[in-house]
Amino acid sequence: MDDCAVDVDVGEDLVARARALRPLLLRNAPLSERRGELTPEVMTALVEADLFKMCVPRRWGGLCVSANAMARVVAELGRGCPSTGWVVTVMNTTVWRVSMMSDETQEDIFAKGVPLVSGVAVPPGRARPVEGGYLVETGRWPYASGSHHAEILHAPIRIEGIKGAAPLAIFPVSDLTIEPSWNAAGMKATGSDTVVATNVYVPAHRVPFFVKPFDYGADTRKHVGELSDYWTALPLMRTKSLGVLLGCAEGLLDYVCAGLTDKPLLFTDYRRRGDSHVFVTQVGRAAAKLAAVRTMMDQMTHAIDAAALTRRDMQPEDRAANRGQMALAIDLLTEAVEMLMTAAGSSAYYDSCDAQRFWRDFSIASRHISLLPDPGYEVYGRSILGEPHAMKLDYT
Repeated sequence: MDDCAVDVDVGEDLVARARALRPLLLRNAPLSERRGELTPEVMTALVEADLFKMCVPRRWGGLCVSANAMARVVAELGRGCPSTGWVVTVMNTTVWRVSMMSDETQEDIFAKGVPLVSGVAVPPGRARPVEGGYLVETGRWPYASGSHHAEILHAPIRIEGIKGAAPLAIFPVSDLTIEPSWNAAGMKATGSDTVVATNVYVPAHRVPFFVKPFDYGADTRKHVGELSDYWTALPLMRTKSLGVLLGCAEGLLDYVCAGLTDKPLLFTDYRRRGDSHVFVTQVGRAAAKLAAVRTMMDQMTHAIDAAALTRRDMQPEDRAANRGQMALAIDLLTEAVEMLMTAAGSSAYYDSCDAQRFWRDFSIASRHISLLPDPGYEVYGRSILGEPHAMKLDYT
């Protein structure tokens, strides 16, 4: 098999495994929320299904499946528990970033297999050079999704005397502390708490400065050449996250269709809601929006994979189009979720009801800074108008 090729059968098998886990996720979701982390039963099932290996190159024992397969996998997980889908997509992204680092870093981190990795993007901690590496004097990194289950965390540090972008330092989680801080209305089981470092030593090879893909003249690494080494990062991360939100909305649709059609529509002559053309129209309109988003997600992920398979970066106009499509997809999902909650009625907001969990989780996840629609529309609009600085507005 060509190093950069995709094993379609492996991707389809992972989608099927994720679909089979939905009853388990639905059953565990309330307990996971109360714990503030995924239950041991769920984590064991995810590990046994190899769902934390999707982004990892085959050279390190990973599965290196397509972006399209990954988005569909987390959509299946999100259909049962959006927090689970979010943890899986984030931890796949963070371990992927490690696989893009130097040869020495990759050989170190993957020496004993594929670890569970969490990561954060901001703010940088403070470090200074010492013999053989760096001493991270202070670091506080919030929103560390999956940190409760991670073996390794990577986080940015600002090194005294070194200018430029803050590199990522790679820490054993055992060297850090986790402070409860994720007291949000939704996505409660993601464990997105604050990770803290105080006077932690990090060897130099665990603070690698990234080698940019596609810069073939400068890239002298020996551990490179698979599909995952050529994905364009931000479109990949956004579109996988879209899978979680789509699955969340589809889980809400499942609830509405399964439990409400035979209930009466009070204060009307309809003994069954399913006999009401208003109820049926609400469901149909919402379902059509979800189907449209799934088509868009497939189109976006296929474009990401197509670029990677030919070992080329996505062009600025293609990245801008991804932002615009993503913005529209989030708007469509938001409209569908609100329609479905209206169709479900006030009882759907009871704490004991799965519907309110999907609604809360969607409300939080769809407001992630990388998914907000208006910045996406702006980037796309400026690209359409030919403004050369359009992509500088993208989050990098």
